[in-house]
Amino acid sequence: MAPEKPAFEFVGDVGFEVTHTEHAILIGQHVANQFVAKARLNPSRFVSQQAEEQALIDKSNFVTDARHYFSGVYVMATGGRELTAAWEELERELFQPHQPEEPIGLPGFTWLPLSFELEMLECPLRMQPVSRLVLSTPKSRLLETTIVDEWLNMTGNMVSQLIQTQAASQSLLQRPVRLLQLRSLKVGTPWPDAHDQVQVLTSWYWEKEKTVQNLLELSSPVDLSEDEAEFGIDVTRSFVGKFHGCQGSSFQSHVAGRCLLSDDRLIGLLLLWEKYHDALKQLIQARYRSQDFARSLSQGNPELLVSLQKRWAGQSNSAEQSLSDIFRSHEHNIVSMKDDRDGYRNFAVNVCHVLNISCCRNCPKNLVPKFGGVEFRLFNTEFGEPMRLAMSLFQRLVQRSCTMPLAKFHEWTLNLGGTRAAEVTPFFELLGLNATRLHLLFSSSGPERWMWHC
Repeated sequence: MAPEKPAFEFVGDVGFEVTHTEHAILIGQHVANQFVAKARLNPSRFVSQQAEEQALIDKSNFVTDARHYFSGVYVMATGGRELTAAWEELERELFQPHQPEEPIGLPGFTWLPLSFELEMLECPLRMQPVSRLVLSTPKSRLLETTIVDEWLNMTGNMVSQLIQTQAASQSLLQRPVRLLQLRSLKVGTPWPDAHDQVQVLTSWYWEKEKTVQNLLELSSPVDLSEDEAEFGIDVTRSFVGKFHGCQGSSFQSHVAGRCLLSDDRLIGLLLLWEKYHDALKQLIQARYRSQDFARSLSQGNPELLVSLQKRWAGQSNSAEQSLSDIFRSHEHNIVSMKDDRDGYRNFAVNVCHVLNISCCRNCPKNLVPKFGGVEFRLFNTEFGEPMRLAMSLFQRLVQRSCTMPLAKFHEWTLNLGGTRAAEVTPFFELLGLNATRLHLLFSSSGPERWMWHC
């Protein structure tokens, strides 16, 4: 508990729970006194009063706490008012419904069916006792109890209600069988036996993820059309204030990518992504675990990257070799394989469902039929409009990569001796995306941004 709260914080979901006894307030005052006393030991001085004014962070604006934790929060910066205005604009954009004239895919291009998986945590103040038991019980003990099944059924019921009450478009209403699938949810119990079962999802699927003790994952039905994808995105808008992301969670999407198998266009897509990977990672403030679960080629397999660049440039002797063979020949070069579940599946662009290669060293993912989806794994947990823009980026990237004239395609990729892009705006413009809006929605994001709305 922060030391100032007993004396100053009395309202809000957390404020009501703060201890306000005389003893608690005295402790807070003691901490403040000690902090000031230690600060005064520093002999440094500003060269002028003007310099001191410019360095002060207490040029703040008091705004209502959108999370309802406290009575309000201070936006603190040397440009407090400007930052507050920018924050309010961001909030408007986050919850602004998409416009019909802004499709997910490129206008006039063939839509490529997609699906997505969304990992998330419950908002702390909404956690029920069984949720806290899952969080506090040692992993070894969880296997001996039915706690996880109870937790999945409880949280799954809430998500199922949100899915069932989501409004549908006129187009979906005319397809009642598909709409029934889109409003159905299966819970992954009994745990852990249900995890990683090989199955084709015709409905939503709710399960416990492995990487974080209390991490949940929602998987969409496969082969979503554009209006079905809009339905799924709208479902996630209702998750705001109920769930949030963390350093160990992500949003992933598969886009049908068999059209990339001609003319080595899959290599072109990988090298185009590679060119902008670092700049995009910086923009979205990618989660810490992205270095493990969303590697770039240069980070995860630099020898493979060079081989792909040589083949793309026509400088390779492997022209007759299949792409699958090239990937298999470099499998042993994957950097820092952690365990049997690690492998090509943990790259930012995962092509193990397109090529005939292993997804991991030894895990059930290798049993999944090669359904032809390219998986994008870099993005943090996102809901609503940011998720829609990310999904638009994935869809349009595959659409553009499958149709762009090869000569032009080569101009956009990270070729041998080329340099990585320092900025992502050209990438967005290539895909017909609103670069200004993308910068607004992602430059102040990060893996824990949705915690603010809990």
